[in-house]
Amino acid sequence: MDGSNWRWDHDDRPDRDPFWPPPPPASEMPTAAIILLVAALLLASGYTLIQNLGEMVRIQNCTIQGRTNCVSIDVQKSSLPPKP
Repeated sequence: MDGSNWRWDHDDRPDRDPFWPPPPPASEMPTAAIILLVAALLLASGYTLIQNLGEMVRIQNCTIQGRTNCVSIDVQKSSLPPKP
C-alpha cells in the first residue's frame, strides 16, 4: 500500500473535535437576536440615566455653593409680557 488511495474517514478527521458542541439549530438564532437587542436597550438606557444623574449632580452642587444661574432657562419670545 503506497498511500495514494488513502482517505480520511468521516469520524477520523483531525479537525473534528468530538467534545465540541454542534452549532445551535436555526430555531435558537432569533432568541440570540432578542437577547442582543435587550442588552443594547439596557446599555442605552443606562447611559441615558448616568447622563441625567450627572447633570442633576452638577446643578445641585452649583446650588449648594450658593451660586446663581446654575440652570439655563429657555424663554420663548411669545411668553414674555408685552411692553407698554
